[in-house]
Amino acid sequence: MNIAFDMSFVQGVSNYRGIGRYSKNLIEHVSILGKDLSFFYFYPDINNGPDALKSQLQKFLRHNQIELFHILSPFEYKNQAMMNREWYGKTKLAVTLYDIIPHLYKDQYLHNEGFEAFYYRVIEFIKSCDVILAISETTKQDAVQHLGMDPNKIVTIMGGIDSRFKVLPAVNRAELLARYGIVKPYVMCTGGMDFRKNMSRLIEGFSIANRQLNHAYQLVLCCSVTPEDRQQLMEIAQRSGVAEDIVITGFVPDNEITDLYNAAEVFAFPSLYEGLGFPVLEAMACGAPVLTSNCSSLAEIAGDAARLVNPHYSSDIGAGLYELFTQPAMRAELQQRGFRQAAGFRWETVAGKVIASYKQLIRRKIAIFTPLPPIRSGIADYMESILPLLARNYDCDFYVDDDYAPNIPPGPTVRIYNHRLFHDRAQDYDAVIYQMGNSGFHIYMIPYLRVYSGIVVLHDLNLHAMSIEWTLSKDDVETYTHVLSSHYGQSAKHVAAAIRNGQIERPHEQIVINKYFLNKAKEVIVHSRYCKDSLNSDGVRNVRVTRLPAKAAAVPDRTSCAGGNKFVFASFGYATPHKQIETAIRAFGRLVCQGITNIEYRLVGPIDPQFLRQVRSLIREERLESYVKVLGHVDDAAYQRHLSETDAAINLRYPTYGESSASLLDILSSGIPAIISNIGAFSEFPEETAVKLPPVPDDDTTLAEAMLRLYKDEALRAKLSQHARVYVAQHHSAEEYIRQLGEAIENTAKQRLRDIPTILWPLEEEFVDEEEPAFSEPQPPVPVQTETVPPEAPAEAADPPASTIRLSPNRMKQRRLRRRTVTYCSFELPALPQETRIDRAVLTLPLARPARRVAVHRIRRSWSERSARLRKPLVYRKPIFSARGQRGTVQWDCTPLVHLWMANPDKNHGICVPLHTHPHLELILGTEG
Repeated sequence: MNIAFDMSFVQGVSNYRGIGRYSKNLIEHVSILGKDLSFFYFYPDINNGPDALKSQLQKFLRHNQIELFHILSPFEYKNQAMMNREWYGKTKLAVTLYDIIPHLYKDQYLHNEGFEAFYYRVIEFIKSCDVILAISETTKQDAVQHLGMDPNKIVTIMGGIDSRFKVLPAVNRAELLARYGIVKPYVMCTGGMDFRKNMSRLIEGFSIANRQLNHAYQLVLCCSVTPEDRQQLMEIAQRSGVAEDIVITGFVPDNEITDLYNAAEVFAFPSLYEGLGFPVLEAMACGAPVLTSNCSSLAEIAGDAARLVNPHYSSDIGAGLYELFTQPAMRAELQQRGFRQAAGFRWETVAGKVIASYKQLIRRKIAIFTPLPPIRSGIADYMESILPLLARNYDCDFYVDDDYAPNIPPGPTVRIYNHRLFHDRAQDYDAVIYQMGNSGFHIYMIPYLRVYSGIVVLHDLNLHAMSIEWTLSKDDVETYTHVLSSHYGQSAKHVAAAIRNGQIERPHEQIVINKYFLNKAKEVIVHSRYCKDSLNSDGVRNVRVTRLPAKAAAVPDRTSCAGGNKFVFASFGYATPHKQIETAIRAFGRLVCQGITNIEYRLVGPIDPQFLRQVRSLIREERLESYVKVLGHVDDAAYQRHLSETDAAINLRYPTYGESSASLLDILSSGIPAIISNIGAFSEFPEETAVKLPPVPDDDTTLAEAMLRLYKDEALRAKLSQHARVYVAQHHSAEEYIRQLGEAIENTAKQRLRDIPTILWPLEEEFVDEEEPAFSEPQPPVPVQTETVPPEAPAEAADPPASTIRLSPNRMKQRRLRRRTVTYCSFELPALPQETRIDRAVLTLPLARPARRVAVHRIRRSWSERSARLRKPLVYRKPIFSARGQRGTVQWDCTPLVHLWMANPDKNHGICVPLHTHPHLELILGTEG
């Protein structure tokens, strides 16, 4: 998802006020938390008129494929032309709403007709946005009540507190207080001369309390003031009789304001109205008892952690201050409550709400090819189980085969279509998912996955049985040979002939086929490391491992026989020869022959008619008719009942087709002790979760011994049950599965976006001579990673998780010089909060064709696209990076260069690459510890 931030606020006074601080904190924490999002930064050119601004904006949106544009400060007067919904086309709009103060106090703020017209134009624009992010519930309710905004569009996100606001040791505080003329215990207020700050009533209220206490306190007003403002405040203090106890600090640096909060006896903030009121929270975090207003957002954020007063009455303010001055217990109580209250305002929480709003607004639309119930397929059941979570995050269109009606009810985010309708809708989707299994239920998907590349979820490593049903069963030898050629090349005809002549027995077990169906896939999802390694060794890339989700089970602990007087063994799922059912029946017969008669073996699940005849014949041969029950397909209620009555399960495989077993997960998540084959994906289950047998036991003796152990050893059954439940809960949760599937969907959606450089605006600058900087020797290119495999358990890290900002060039020009193309470009580095560091910067150079040499030069003087059309930019002759014999994509760790640019922005003139390329720059961010 491509998100853009409007950076207009950094081009004016807002950059140094509350809006700037709020916006920078929001950008930082959203970029850190939104690892699956891509972020872009728009700096408008406000100097060339509305037409140029419109052109610049629309180029930016189009070239970066921006899906959501977030306006952080809508009331910036200089870029008011941008507050036009039509300019943004289909791009979704988010806007931060801080307050509606001008509307509530029209006489003070909207007395100028021009400004009033501007204000209400912006209000109408905000109403047209897709989501409005209000910084307090008060702001939301006022916007709905007074301006008629749609409450369904407004999300309350609140705000967070900078980490620098905290309790500090009293180091050098006496010197600081003396410098400001603070010589008594003091009341602190970070106010201002805006009438809302209510400074006159605060001074009057302070005088009421302080006179009763023989002028024991000072009132410290921390705000920037003009000489006229200072005189006005002192006149009020003179009339109130407290002129000697008033300190007006003027501007206070950030590093000193925290010390003043810490040393204050009381913090007073009786404002008439605030959109959020950060000073109240900052003071609480620093341990100052707080007095504030009982109205607007101040009462909302203060809760029970402050002394609330009516700000319209000086007497009420005075009474509140007197209580705090004279009641140490109240101050101590409010201090402790303040710590707890302030702790609830964290930027991580704000960023989470904002990202959730983004994702709710831009829901990915996906097409899914899969069998669905009532089809009797494990994959159909799997889809039904994950559908609620999938539909919560995505708009899901299912494309199903002919001749049946799925019994999944459609809804607002779930629609079901016949697959023949997909061709006309193919371009509507961010991703296409094919649920592939080794049965005829998936044949209808094949023409689509060969044309419309997407995500293939491979439930069986070997798709040979499906391939035979698709081709040879219909005498289509030519197609079958073509499928085989993906693995065997020119030998495919000979292999096909040998199979048709019966020279290869059970070919669907001996010969693995999958590459034909995966060659067009953008990503392949498998459910085990075994499948991934097998595909990688066969040349299939872009394979992701996600653990198959297990259904939640609520089955009582098994410490004794669950099925009445009988000990129940059972096998679940589709019964086939390779699941060693016949071996299990003979092993079960050995137990009966030993005189163990209070046992029963159940086969729960569909079974092929031909194989069923073999099984029944074996049961009669072993004289087990009264012990073995072949139940066939059962409904969900009966399936759950049989699970609850099973004391030990048998789930074997040989050979393995790399299949995932949903029935085994049902068994383990239900806490049923299981006997499994140590083969393929099954071998990845830890030893303590199940009894593992060699994949090819010499006879049924080994299995019979394992069954006897579970029958006799109640402690072993309890241990296996506990470990199995814990393991499945930790590694096979549906939520984690959907999260990882979502990563694949996002990757696929991003591949649809064109890699076109961002063009913001031509910068007209004076040429300035510059000394060539000293750089280290050219570094070799960073190898391009084709896959990333997450570890089973994330390692602990001392630093917080990094986030990545992807930048396209803000200026770019390509010139044809003699026999080659030269690319000139520069990158507008974002304004980052002070505590953010750039851990690593990587420049990526996609190459259209192999190059004998790749070099990067610094541009030594400022330039613009217009000037580049007339003459080439001046570059340093010595490259700062070079590599020989490159093809594909070249990456260079350019961290020293970016650090230089961040420290000296006037030296950031860009780079020159003597090739045709469209570079982009990735900044990997961390936070100072």
